[in-house]
Amino acid sequence: MHRSIQGDKSKLDDPASSAIVIHGRAEQELRRIPAGSIAATITSPPYFQQKDYKVDGQIGWELSVHDYVRVMTEILQQLWRVATPSGSCFVVVGDTYLDKSLQLVPQRLAIAAAGCGWTVRNET
Repeated sequence: MHRSIQGDKSKLDDPASSAIVIHGRAEQELRRIPAGSIAATITSPPYFQQKDYKVDGQIGWELSVHDYVRVMTEILQQLWRVATPSGSCFVVVGDTYLDKSLQLVPQRLAIAAAGCGWTVRNET
């Protein structure tokens, strides 16, 4: 069962909810979720400088890969906070080239996730 909740997050406490899709700015919406309340998160954030969604302040259009990783690290920290002790987080993210050089975005995010407390189990 998937439900989209855009305002009041009180339905997160509903035991009948098996899956909830939340739309909004990750850094804002995650702060509204109680700590230790989410068993699994799955996210595919905008890739670094790949697609312009024409939204002010969108993730992915930071000036440098370091800024992108910083923003994503803040989100990974919040995902860690809301995760249950046995919780999981799946992040789907691709890489990009700048000036003919691969930016190693997935690897940088894996290192950032480990720094937030996540156990990195797989990278493909």
